[in-house]
Amino acid sequence: MVEILKLINVHKIYRTGDFEIHALKGINLSVDKGEFLTITGPSGSGKTTLLNLIAGLDKPTIGEVYFKNFLLNNMSDDELAYLRLNEIGFIFQSFNLVPWLTALENVMLPMLIAGKSREERKSRGIELLNLVGLEERMDHKPIELSGGEQQRVAIARALANNPSIILADEPTGNLDSKSGKMVLDLLNEISRKKEVTVILVTHDLELAKSSRKILRMRDGTLLEDSWKTES
Repeated sequence: MVEILKLINVHKIYRTGDFEIHALKGINLSVDKGEFLTITGPSGSGKTTLLNLIAGLDKPTIGEVYFKNFLLNNMSDDELAYLRLNEIGFIFQSFNLVPWLTALENVMLPMLIAGKSREERKSRGIELLNLVGLEERMDHKPIELSGGEQQRVAIARALANNPSIILADEPTGNLDSKSGKMVLDLLNEISRKKEVTVILVTHDLELAKSSRKILRMRDGTLLEDSWKTES
């Protein structure tokens, strides 16, 4: 397997005056291309902090974060922004779709920012909406779509620039159980067929069982029973 992500002895400490919060405590982690990994744990366990470091939205206080052998610690803000645009797809609990754009236009937006031609953007957008089963809904705006459909648009948008990794932060939190299962099944299928690494954050251990590996956190550390391979 090809390693795509590596964290070495990562600590994150937030300081306000004399007050310290040790959010991450010595995290060591290796993730391969095409893996589907779930990070789970209670609120305050460090899940979102870890996701932010992987995305280059924050930097560790101690330790190193590597993405495709590039050390994120040493990258400039512009370099990190380029990395996020071209290598990392994001999926959020609240969908974060632009309300006045159609499904197709929402999917095309990251490609516009990346400077791709309108013809390429439209062709790729149609391809991705077909992939997530929304070929008949691409001209609809978010308000005209169900929650599950909106999240599938968000998945298509996350794939727009052919990322190596998708980071999903509570992607089923606003969905009913049926729509949530559909979204998880879709992410699993994309991970397997497209060899895209998926890292999903959730507080729901039952939900985590849909992934192929589980990383459990508590109080900023990895628990000893992490990395259970699921069938």
